[in-house]
Amino acid sequence: MNKAIAIFRDGTWLSAARIRLWATVVTAGTVLFLMFLALTASGLSDFLQRPLGTDFSSFYAAGRLAAQGRNPYDPAALHGMQEAIFGAGTPYYAFAYPPIFLLVTWPLAGLPYLLSLAVWQAVTFAFYLGSMMLLKRRFAPFLPDGLFYLSAIGFTAVFVNVTHGQNGFLTAGLFAAAIALLDVRPWLAGMCFGLAAYKPQFALLIPFALISGGYWRSLAGAILRSRATSSMNCA
Repeated sequence: MNKAIAIFRDGTWLSAARIRLWATVVTAGTVLFLMFLALTASGLSDFLQRPLGTDFSSFYAAGRLAAQGRNPYDPAALHGMQEAIFGAGTPYYAFAYPPIFLLVTWPLAGLPYLLSLAVWQAVTFAFYLGSMMLLKRRFAPFLPDGLFYLSAIGFTAVFVNVTHGQNGFLTAGLFAAAIALLDVRPWLAGMCFGLAAYKPQFALLIPFALISGGYWRSLAGAILRSRATSSMNCA
């Protein structure tokens, strides 16, 4: 038992070949499942009668309501908009983000839904990969580019994000960029951390992490970005 624990603790089992194999399997599975969703879709809904991109449907509907001057935080209005877009009986997906996030969802809601979903996925995925590359250059330049990109693409969370249209690529990209820039561009790193506060739980956790590391300029940048965000929310 102790030997088995030591293997996982030391990570000696995690060879490049195993990483490549797992990432390839996950990537292939993601592509195949996306093809399955496309082939079994009915209009804008999947085979379970859920909106394609499930969670993104709440972003899109909230943006539509905001564009019409209506309240995206009214559950009845939001669900009504979702049913108007995707059909009666569409499950309810809440919009649980501060008003600053509407600056992203509002313009996306001006596009046809499938095009909007594709743009959202493509842009945030590209940002995620670019930020991960910054992280690699900063801390692991010795890693082969091919293996690194395959690992970043063939990650289990990528499957979840792609199939549900979530904002994980945006969040991961902001965090990766912030960590990569922390020692070389502390103010810019702080701005990235501050933008990540569109998920309020991070606004509570990030300051403690920066204080414990003594990253005072990054903390100041994060606070300034968060204060600007809060001012826009109040407006």
